Amino acid sequence: MQAKNRIQYLLLISVIIIGSCSKINQPEPSGNLLPPQTSLTGVIQDDFEGQSIVIYANSRYQTMVAFSRIAESGKTLDFHLSPNNFPFIFEDNEGTQWDIFGLAISGPGTGDKLIPVSYQVGFWFSFSSFFPKVTMYGEALNERLDTRFNSSEWLINPDDIKQGASRDGIPSINNPEFDLVVDLFDGSDGPYEDNELMVVIQEEASVKVFPHAILNWHEIVNDTINGVNVALSYCPLTGTSSIWNSQIGSQTLDFGVSGLLYNNNLILYDRNTESLWSQIINQSINGSLKNNIPKRENSVEMNWRGVKQLHKPTLLLSKNTGFSRRYDLYPYGDYRANSNLLFSITYTDDRLHPKERVLAVMIGDKAKVYQFEDFTN
Repeated sequence: MQAKNRIQYLLLISVIIIGSCSKINQPEPSGNLLPPQTSLTGVIQDDFEGQSIVIYANSRYQTMVAFSRIAESGKTLDFHLSPNNFPFIFEDNEGTQWDIFGLAISGPGTGDKLIPVSYQVGFWFSFSSFFPKVTMYGEALNERLDTRFNSSEWLINPDDIKQGASRDGIPSINNPEFDLVVDLFDGSDGPYEDNELMVVIQEEASVKVFPHAILNWHEIVNDTINGVNVALSYCPLTGTSSIWNSQIGSQTLDFGVSGLLYNNNLILYDRNTESLWSQIINQSINGSLKNNIPKRENSVEMNWRGVKQLHKPTLLLSKNTGFSRRYDLYPYGDYRANSNLLFSITYTDDRLHPKERVLAVMIGDKAKVYQFEDFTN
């Protein structure tokens, strides 16, 4: 690791530690951080912004996913909780069983797929700051006040952008290595504790797994999934992840960490044109590619316990990244559990604890949030 980058990262960590000593959000918000062992599993069918969606949550495996109720076959289906064990999550009105990746794996619809909707899982404040008056499941719809698009050069107000580190001060992983892990089962020993979170991608008969423990230190992995060049990004300050197809027009983009933040959320830059990209907005916000929207690739977040339950050959992102990092150490202290933020945000909503992990379905300039507590056995 270069000495310059090490110093820059240590400075960033120092700022985080100092920031954690002062409360940014006052008074102490309501809501809670759900204990990981709380047993809540269920399915919700809902309508939002003219779309019929289905959402599954399982707190034991710390996973929530959302799909359109319209399958690739064109059928609009009704879903309930699968009587089989995870990773089978849905059974539809025709008797087809569906897995966590939205694939029909048994029954009359075998081979069909569910269409993902635009959603992310992350900290409550991540979505309430980007989408003021965000609707919570069970509440009446709120009208959003759109304040993002207020500059001819930027798609966000540049005065709200904060400098968290220098460009590439947090190094992306550009040539990832993976360890093949087989014969995983619940209760077995493994390289991670059961409750450690992962980003998981279906890759034909196997899965690729990207632990938060590594992503906390790198934030971006440029990789290939099923022959497609992708960029996986994870923002530890907002707890959100995304996987984008790297192909924009005729260019295959290579992404890095810009060091800039908007509402504490990661701003990526591409090394091809140096355009800037907002992870949660899912759009280029500045530069020659401004307004471009990358295609999202399907991924699921779950803990290591859930990965073991998939019973699939697992390609696990290796700690052999070429950088010297303490991957067994969370670099942000008690940030995930306290109510403090590192930088100011454009809008504060105290309906929930700012770090409660929720799923947000995002359609246009509106969002709707679902909590684990919305799901029952």
